[in-house]
Amino acid sequence: MRRQSGYWAMLFAVLSAAPAITPATASVVITIDFTGLNLEFAGGKIYDADHLAGGNGLIADATKLGSINFSINYVPVLSLSGDVYADILIQGVPGIPPNGYVVTSGGSFVDLLSPSGWLLGLDIGPMIVSYTVSPTNYVTISGIATGAITQNLPGGLIIDQGECEMVLLMGDTLSGKVFTGELLTGFTSSGTGQIKGVLVPEPACFAVLLGIGVIGLEIGAWRKRRRRQRSARA
Repeated sequence: MRRQSGYWAMLFAVLSAAPAITPATASVVITIDFTGLNLEFAGGKIYDADHLAGGNGLIADATKLGSINFSINYVPVLSLSGDVYADILIQGVPGIPPNGYVVTSGGSFVDLLSPSGWLLGLDIGPMIVSYTVSPTNYVTISGIATGAITQNLPGGLIIDQGECEMVLLMGDTLSGKVFTGELLTGFTSSGTGQIKGVLVPEPACFAVLLGIGVIGLEIGAWRKRRRRQRSARA
């Protein structure tokens, strides 16, 4: 999860740089990390690799995960493995330029499930999808949850309806890539995901969403600078 930790640290820097819209009081941060996330990109949609249909809280329409791990204020409190699943659909995804990003135009959802139904169900607004090609190929998908939350989290955990739910999905391993011209229009990926709930006002939530697209590109540039610095020291 090292790559994700750095990503969210940079996002919170966006919030802290805007004190006028950031609350002064501290809030509880609930973080949900999940592993073994397999995604498919085809026909302008990104979805959990086993099923395009879904959104009904049924594991028959979902793809099995490796684990789901819960933290409160960055302290691990609970872990689930075995019968845990992701049901994901991201619509309106245009072709993605290399080392660039696009904004989706369709409705999306990210659901985490157990055999008894929803653990967490989030409707997502426009998402930012970025594609990095150097030194390794990977895709990041990020956005902010909108509307009501469906939740039945274990251990009595509750995400407040007033929180900003930030979603980050990462495809660290890409295969079966399809291109239309130079644009990436298809792939199969394996990777991880993270959902983070933070109590901030709505304007700050949108500030984070705007920052996500820029930060996705900055991560690639930062890595390149780090490699050049190491080469120079060697």
